[in-house]
Amino acid sequence: MKSKGHILSANFLRDELIKNNGYLILEEYENGRMVKKPYKIPDMFYKAIKNCPTYFRGGSVGPDFFPDVFEGQSWIHPKDSGKWLPYMQEKLLTYSPGDNEFNEALAFYLGFMIHYAGDMFTHDYVNDYAGGPFPDISSIINAVDDWKKISLSNPIFKKVRIIIIHLAIESHLDNLISNDKPEDDFRIDIPISFLRTCFATRDAVIKTNVLKGKPGFSLGELTDFNFLECFVYYYEALLAKNAVGGSVSFSDITEREEYIEMWLKTWGEFAQRAVDKGVSTAWSDYESDFIDLLANYLCSSELARNTWEFVSSAADVISDISIPPFDIIAEEIKEWIKKKILFPYVRPIAAYITGRDPKYIDDYDEAMDSIVDHFINPSKLFLSLGLDNLDQTLEKEWGGFWKKKDCFDQPFLEFKRCLNMGKLCLIGTDNINKIIDRYYEKPKEGEPAYKKTEIKLKQHTLQWSLHEIKIIVTTAKSSNAGTASKVFFGLKTRRNMTETADKGYEVQVNTGMMGLVIPGSCAYVNYILPSAVPLSNIKSFTLRLAGKDQWIAENIYVIDVRTGIMLAKASNVKLTSEKIIDIGLLAYIEEAYSQLEDGITRINTISGLMVTIRTSSDFGSGTDGDVIFKMETTQGNVEKMLDKSGYNDFEMGDLDTYSFVIRNPVDYNEIKNFYIKKEGGSDWKPEYITVSDSRTGICMAHRNFSQNVTSEWSLIPFDRSYMDNFVNRDDDSCIKAFEVVIKTSNDLWSGTDDNVYLEIKFDNSDPSNPYSNDKYRVYLNTDWHNDFERGDVDTFNVYMPMPVKKSSIKSFEFFKKGSDDWKIEWVKISDYIRQEVLCYVKDINRNLDLSGERLVISSDYWNDTVKL
Repeated sequence: MKSKGHILSANFLRDELIKNNGYLILEEYENGRMVKKPYKIPDMFYKAIKNCPTYFRGGSVGPDFFPDVFEGQSWIHPKDSGKWLPYMQEKLLTYSPGDNEFNEALAFYLGFMIHYAGDMFTHDYVNDYAGGPFPDISSIINAVDDWKKISLSNPIFKKVRIIIIHLAIESHLDNLISNDKPEDDFRIDIPISFLRTCFATRDAVIKTNVLKGKPGFSLGELTDFNFLECFVYYYEALLAKNAVGGSVSFSDITEREEYIEMWLKTWGEFAQRAVDKGVSTAWSDYESDFIDLLANYLCSSELARNTWEFVSSAADVISDISIPPFDIIAEEIKEWIKKKILFPYVRPIAAYITGRDPKYIDDYDEAMDSIVDHFINPSKLFLSLGLDNLDQTLEKEWGGFWKKKDCFDQPFLEFKRCLNMGKLCLIGTDNINKIIDRYYEKPKEGEPAYKKTEIKLKQHTLQWSLHEIKIIVTTAKSSNAGTASKVFFGLKTRRNMTETADKGYEVQVNTGMMGLVIPGSCAYVNYILPSAVPLSNIKSFTLRLAGKDQWIAENIYVIDVRTGIMLAKASNVKLTSEKIIDIGLLAYIEEAYSQLEDGITRINTISGLMVTIRTSSDFGSGTDGDVIFKMETTQGNVEKMLDKSGYNDFEMGDLDTYSFVIRNPVDYNEIKNFYIKKEGGSDWKPEYITVSDSRTGICMAHRNFSQNVTSEWSLIPFDRSYMDNFVNRDDDSCIKAFEVVIKTSNDLWSGTDDNVYLEIKFDNSDPSNPYSNDKYRVYLNTDWHNDFERGDVDTFNVYMPMPVKKSSIKSFEFFKKGSDDWKIEWVKISDYIRQEVLCYVKDINRNLDLSGERLVISSDYWNDTVKL
């Protein structure tokens, strides 16, 4: 099966789980008759599949496209696919239970597993028609030095014929499925961080090379199509150079890392387009994205350019200049992709289909047109293969199985077997062991007893792990405390017997323009670990200085970004070039994690705040004065002047949002209250002020104002019930208005002047839904203000004509109309009245390039307490 068939199997399995509240039904023989028996799948499996359907479907696409088509189709898919599942499971087991990313990764992994299960049967089915299993294409390409000297009578075309029949049958099935299922059923997502953990870190490359039978970690040739490995190698090389104080800019490191993530992300988008529109359309739409990534990689890296041996015509041009011209490299890459990757695959297929010797196939575009022309007409294609009416024979055998209502109403035996094998993958070790015991064949009467061979599947235990750390450091106020040298934070595991951090587990803290030079300065960094590290494996954290001067720290805080738990803190630390400082974990860590309820998001440490202020629309309510915010805690007060650079805040009717880091993070239980005041300028009357935790988006305070704010502090009372409401939220509650906060990326050219719209879609099966066509659309716009400028945080209140049940909301979809690109960094959507957070989706960093292209936030974010 191709991707749509695998997604279809994922949908059938998920539908059965939802219908039976977490149970799958297997047909078994008992006393000579067929009976249906229910099996409850593990709770965490059910949560992941129920709440992350797009990731479950994405995983079911499997190595057809992921982590990219070269890695998937060259290594994972062709042979020994089963070796890769335990490897991916090993990586999955490092994720914390109930964590949002764990649920997405688990759903994806379970989908990946049922892809493998499905191929066990459908491949054999297609093999019978094709005359053999799908051949290794590279072996065909490598066997021919010059296709122009090869005729159609060459034996190698027997393998080409097998390839074409495989593609023809699977493509015909995919096209039939696409005509009968709603488009939403085939929406997919991929967990970027999980794919990176599995395939795109130094450790991942070393371990996957073992599976491939390749040596260690070294810079391979791009001519081997191992693009992902090359991206990782150069990124790691920059980290190593920076770690010894080399001349490396932090922006260069960040850019290298972004290339890795963009490569993975682009393949995710490519796969979605291929599912929706076909591979040819997907390549046409995303060819420039892949070329831009590769060209940027080459243009900014001498190391990378040296590996690009095939760019012979560009080599002379770029050999004497430090930065090669982007356009030249991009054009060379485009031609090379056609010549080295696409044409060698296309030529023999086009030759066999058209009945022309390969020497007459010398134009790539013409060859592709001939292939597409045959594949869109199955009867014509099968006729060219001498398989008259095979399309009709297949359709009769398939019996329109994709139209059927469930896993049992299946006329196509091979697909039903796929579903049954998928069920066995999902029911868990306890159920499998019970089945093994039940069908264990006992000795017959009169036969000697023999020892039972124990076949038992083993369970694996999840443990809390670190994925992302926030490090906040402040320089002491003494005149000699600052440093211009690079300061590195690291992590040391228990197996590490050296003074230094584990290799690859260091990050530069002072990356900003001023860094830690000025006494009293503050710096912070969110550090995503190369691979998740179980808490039990962590020995300590480290600090070191890559320079000859010194740095005196007033405070150092280490926070788990996923849970908000403070991991470590230190004060009055003096760091010199000869010394590595160890910072131990706080004593209460184990107890703090043990008290976490599985999957329940709570506020623990406050390391940043998000303050939203609506200035009244009454005449004269705005002000040009300074607005100052204060958080009162048992450890002291935190004050912040609220100001947007280059913009007049607090104008009449304005809705302004401010997100900032707290210099000295505090525990949630240490908060007393929040306050606001105004200094100078005209009178100021806010309509309301909301204070939220910037990590979770959960509201902590909300006040409506009926009078002016003066130079005296006005109270915004801290209210713990908001978090309690979030944890215990009611799916049947009605919503009258939404608060929508959108952060536009700060990257160059990220803003847009296009019209931006929000469309809320509803479940058409809910009879209480009052909206026609099951959707409500609103234009997001602030009068007299340019929304969605680069770096902007824009807030909109969306009032519903009729209240809606939260459980009836299917998705929030953002799109624009116009020709400008727009890059979104994060989105937060709340119930405006109760300030309950419905979704807070961070690290989106996605471009909406085309008019009408959508960013979709689906209901898995608010239909269960696991999600946030």
